[in-house]
Amino acid sequence: MNRNARRKIIGGLSSLILLFILVEAGLRLFDPLGIWRWYNNLDILEHHKIGIEGRGYGYRPGFIRLHGWSVTILPDGGRQVPHTALDANCTLVFLGDSYTFGMGVSDEETWIDLLARDFPTAHMINAGIPGYSSAAIEAVYHAYPDAHAFIYLTIGNDDQAVFVFTPQSRSAVFALRSYAVILMDTRIEKYDHDPARLYRNLDVLTGDTRLTLVAFDTAYGQALKTQYPIMFIPTFENPISWMDRHANEKGNQEIAASMLPIVKRVIQRGCS
Repeated sequence: MNRNARRKIIGGLSSLILLFILVEAGLRLFDPLGIWRWYNNLDILEHHKIGIEGRGYGYRPGFIRLHGWSVTILPDGGRQVPHTALDANCTLVFLGDSYTFGMGVSDEETWIDLLARDFPTAHMINAGIPGYSSAAIEAVYHAYPDAHAFIYLTIGNDDQAVFVFTPQSRSAVFALRSYAVILMDTRIEKYDHDPARLYRNLDVLTGDTRLTLVAFDTAYGQALKTQYPIMFIPTFENPISWMDRHANEKGNQEIAASMLPIVKRVIQRGCS
């Protein structure tokens, strides 16, 4: 191979590497569809998981800084509700998964913390954990036997199989790769469904008169209406991004406003 050919090959490779660096930096900086942020935050949360018997996993207590938001996990495994009244005589536990947890917003921006400001006589506990199935949610419910009331926000993937905890190490999350994977139409969530187990868990949970079952007004919630007492709230209109369909700060404000009359009724009934 002559010198000119080697120069062309080296020049071509250098250009490809430079292009990769520029595209990667651009996608990390602007992230127009929120894809890199989504994968990066999932990777960070994965690193903070710990195994919990009966639930599969939870998060290690402490402060977690993510891309664009942060979260504080309390010693009992729940998420911090900064404005709740810790010394209140009325304890209200919120059950669920990432929509209850407040995925994508900081502690003081979650819909549960917004509600805590409206009800200073209640101690509100955010016991939601991203990815929890109804089986894990029932296990969390049993961890609060002295609660005065429960609100369970159920969503369509609560029938998924219980995850088995396996320790994970941090990995490099490349924005270019993340965009390539999603844009190649691999965004569809795939998991094993177990509707029979979902109904068994709901039988236990709704058998407790302290628990109020809530769902977004979707086909999933309407299907449950034929078997369980359930209350509906409208679906929020402000998601975090095209990729991350969880509620952003405004979306959490929407959920809080929809939940307000339900929470008021629950507290009056459970703590009067």
